[in-house]
Amino acid sequence: MPDSQPVTDILLATDLGPRCDRALLRAFSLASQWNARLHLVLVVEPSTRPTWEDNVIADRAKAEVLEIVADSPVDWRMIIRRGPVDEEVLEVARDTGCQLIIVGMAINEFLGRARPGRLVEALIRRSPVPILMVKKARSEQYRRLLALTDFSAVSEAAIVRAMSLFPGSSLSILHAYRVPFAGFLGEGTAKDVRDAANAETLAFVGGLGEKATFESPPTVRLEQGSPEVLLQSLTRSGSVDLTVIGVHPTWGMHRHSGNLAGRLLMASATDVLAVPAG
Repeated sequence: MPDSQPVTDILLATDLGPRCDRALLRAFSLASQWNARLHLVLVVEPSTRPTWEDNVIADRAKAEVLEIVADSPVDWRMIIRRGPVDEEVLEVARDTGCQLIIVGMAINEFLGRARPGRLVEALIRRSPVPILMVKKARSEQYRRLLALTDFSAVSEAAIVRAMSLFPGSSLSILHAYRVPFAGFLGEGTAKDVRDAANAETLAFVGGLGEKATFESPPTVRLEQGSPEVLLQSLTRSGSVDLTVIGVHPTWGMHRHSGNLAGRLLMASATDVLAVPAG
């Protein structure tokens, strides 16, 4: 696949609700940018609705899409499926050979949701291709990327994939470290921990140069503290367009316990590209 077309087929999972408008516009924008085919999947949950109404639903859905993107040159089609949403979305992704799945997700505001939602969680766990979660209204292209790393092969592969999708973008790499028993240790020990984390970060960044192309060297952000808090602060600053996260198959990030990936998805104030382990 040539570098000018890193993706040939995109899948947008949508219910055509208000929060999906942003994802719809981003999907059309990326499809136009890459000259890719766009597959819009609308899943009708099993119910007493007769199957012959599927054509009515499809026509209504197409009309709603055309109201938003009437003049788009993108090659797109609407697919109506019945069944569990995650199962149907993943089946369409396999059948169409999509290399990217796009979903809409509300920003985790002060009184917002604490979890990404069942569909997003299921896709992250099971999708073999990256998932783009759209939170922000589309404006310009993704030019400023922020990637979190735990120095694993998973996070490295996520960065490499992100740079192949958005070449020419600037990249900042965030590593959050902790000083164990910080309250009981002296400043010398804390400095040793930071120095070790800094050396590991620089080695990680140096290795990326052999696998990805950068127009300018990545910026390193090494901070002590919670990755969720640091991510939220950085993405709210307005200096980041897209957050990149490598996701381990156990729905977390390697070397971290718990549902860290889910918490990071909600902490980011920007769109998020979640790249599953290859």
